Amino acid sequence: MDLSIEVTGIRGTWGRETTFAASAIKHANRTIELRDSNGYPMWMTWQTDQNSEVYED
Repeated sequence: MDLSIEVTGIRGTWGRETTFAASAIKHANRTIELRDSNGYPMWMTWQTDQNSEVYED
């Protein structure tokens, strides 16, 4: 049983701290997209009129 996950995103800084904003989380053959192609959070779909996606490879 594979318990590993893959998190994709962007690293940056906030003040003096290193930060990470995840854009997708993948486990086995499932991926949860957290951000759209423009970097906007999927939970803001009510503002961007887009649908969040969970899909399998």
